[in-house]
Amino acid sequence: YELKECDWSSDVCSSDLISMFIRNNVIITVESEDSIITNDIANKLKNNKLRFILRHGPGKFVYYLLDMINEDFYKTIEKITRSSKIMKTDDVDVQQKMLLTLYNSNVTLSQFNQAIVANLEIINSLRKNKFRQFTLEDREEFMDLYHDTLDRKSTRLNSSHIPLSRMPSS
Repeated sequence: YELKECDWSSDVCSSDLISMFIRNNVIITVESEDSIITNDIANKLKNNKLRFILRHGPGKFVYYLLDMINEDFYKTIEKITRSSKIMKTDDVDVQQKMLLTLYNSNVTLSQFNQAIVANLEIINSLRKNKFRQFTLEDREEFMDLYHDTLDRKSTRLNSSHIPLSRMPSS
């Protein structure tokens, strides 16, 4: 999964499935809409800024793509977490609006955590299986990415929730 779009006024973001097919040195990504990350990578490749990745086979490219996708999720989770604040107020309309925003933020964070878990499963599969396209070094990098993502996810789970004690009282 990858991050698609965010409406920062309500802290609602969406993610979408990205499929990848690899055969020899050909990599095809399939997405329902244009992807910011894959478009950015394609532009960097066209401008010779990432060509070095392709010299090492498809494993480096897959590693780089998954790392960028997960990094994008983490940056967005951090931004949502920082912006999700509840202030004390006696105005019922403002309270309802803040609670709706908080609810949307928590739903988005939950969906992003599910997407990261799905990405972890993909990375785990890549590191365990011996696909001919991937070298031992590629699998070691997938293992590093897996453990890095797992560590970051457990750190985020401990710090990204918004305690109910910060909610205004009626």
